[in-house]
Formats: sequence, C-alpha cells, structure tokens
Amino acid sequence: MTESIENILKEGYRTWRKNLILGVPFLLSSIVTLLVIFATLLLSILMSIPFFSQMMGNMQEGMPNMLLAFLLLVLLFTITIFLITLINAFFSAGAIGMAQKAIKTGKTTLSEMIYYGKKKFLSLFFAYIIIFLITILGFLFFIPAVIAFLLKVINVGISLLVFGFATWMLYHLALNIILILVSYAIVVGDLGAIEGIKEGYRLVMKNKLSVVFLFFVTQALLWGCGLVISVITSLMNVIPLLGIFINLGIWVLYIIFIVVVITPLFMVWWTHLYMDGTGMKPKEIPTELPTTSVQAPEIPTHEPIYV
Repeated sequence: MTESIENILKEGYRTWRKNLILGVPFLLSSIVTLLVIFATLLLSILMSIPFFSQMMGNMQEGMPNMLLAFLLLVLLFTITIFLITLINAFFSAGAIGMAQKAIKTGKTTLSEMIYYGKKKFLSLFFAYIIIFLITILGFLFFIPAVIAFLLKVINVGISLLVFGFATWMLYHLALNIILILVSYAIVVGDLGAIEGIKEGYRLVMKNKLSVVFLFFVTQALLWGCGLVISVITSLMNVIPLLGIFINLGIWVLYIIFIVVVITPLFMVWWTHLYMDGTGMKPKEIPTELPTTSVQAPEIPTHEPIYV
C-alpha cells in the first residue's frame, strides 16, 4: 500500500461527505428486500391455509397434503433466499461502482449504480454462493459434540459443544476478514466470481495489518453506535408505556442511520483501500483552471549596417 490507513479513513470520509447519494443503493436494497420478505410471508400463509384446513377435517388423509405444503414452503423460502441474494448482489455491485467513481472523479450518480449493478451482479451472486458454502463448512466443528451426545457422554459432549462453538466463531471471524475484499475485487477489478475470491484473498494477505486495522475500526464504530442507542433506549424505559413507542421509533431511526450513513461510509473506505492496494490512484481534480503565462513574441532588432 502506498497510502497510510489514516489517509484512507480521512479521504474516504471526505468522499462520502460529498456524495451522500451513496446511501441510496443500500436504502433501495433494504426496501426491496423487505417487500420480498413480506410477499413471501403472505404467500406462504395463503398456501398453507387450504392444506391445514383439509388436514384438520381428516387427520389421516391430511398428512400427505401437509407434507406437500411443507415441501412447497421450503421451495418458496429457498427461492426467496436466492432472490434476496440477487437483489443484494445488484445493489452492492452498484454501490461499489458508485464509490469507485466518487473516489476517482469526486462525484457519482445513480447511473453508475445501474451500470455496475447490471454488469457485475451475477458474478457477485455466484461469489456469495461460494462464500456461503465455505461458511457452512464451519459446522463440521460441531460433529465431535454430536457424536459424544449420541454416545450419551453428556459431560464430554457439552465441553466439545462449547469448544466447537468457539472454534466456529473464530472460523467465521477469520472468513469475514480474509474474504472482505472479494466484492471489491469483482466490481472494481472487473473479475469473475472465482478470480475475485482469489484476488480478494491475495490482497488481504498482502496487506494484513491495514485490512485487520480497518476491520476493527468499522466494528468498533458499529459497537459504539449500538452502545449509544442502548443507553438512550434504557433511559426511555423509565417512561411507562410511552417509552415503548419512543424506543421503537429510536430503533427504526437507528437502523435507517446504519443503512444510509454508516454502511456507505464503510464501503467507501474498503473501496479506497482496495484501489490503493492494487495501485489504482484517484485522479487529481484541479480546483481551478491552470493559468499559463503567454509571452509576447520577441521583435527582432536589427543592428545598423555599416558600409
């Protein structure tokens, strides 16, 4: 890296402050995701009513219908998860593209969101699937505990369960750090899913200290914001009844603040770190037109001619 992490934080904040529109992709993503979840829940209820009503009429004949309803619900929720992942991939790719444009030129627009979203959402989607598969491998740490419980060695099983949970948490934390630049490698580096994972991993290994430091800076900011909100809501609990509604409004505003302000700021920092780590330099934006002095052509002077 050529820039210090302090400079990345400072310049990233300036970039975000001049481009508050960077929060729009995350806001749109949250709204569309909530609509999809609401539609899924409504559809699942409508699908379940006929099956359960028939099952209540005749329990024996209703069991196959209940199984069919369960399989349909599993299929519906699976489709919903894939759809939400696609939505997040589209808006995340668009947001990173906007951040790249803002860092390079000082300004960005929603047209970058649409362009990069359409261009890179499939690659980002497949990368998310691969990362998910890698993440669930962490459940292998619980196998010794399961075996111990099956053998009815309860004390050993509890110890292995605690150890497996702690190991899984460390595994999950390590994955979050190691693969944190994958999305930026795919969008900014214009790579595919596999190449983006490899490049993101390579860049993290090359800049371990900067990546770990920025990771813990972002987590500390999130923890600090959460602590402040927890203190405020605790004070509001003193107010009977009305305090519940006040706290509900505070939490809604806090979630909006995280989505529209904190998340875009973090994204700009990570985009800047990736661009610096790969040698992509922001263009110098002149504040004023350069002034060039134009010199008048020299008029030759003729010496007198002597005969």
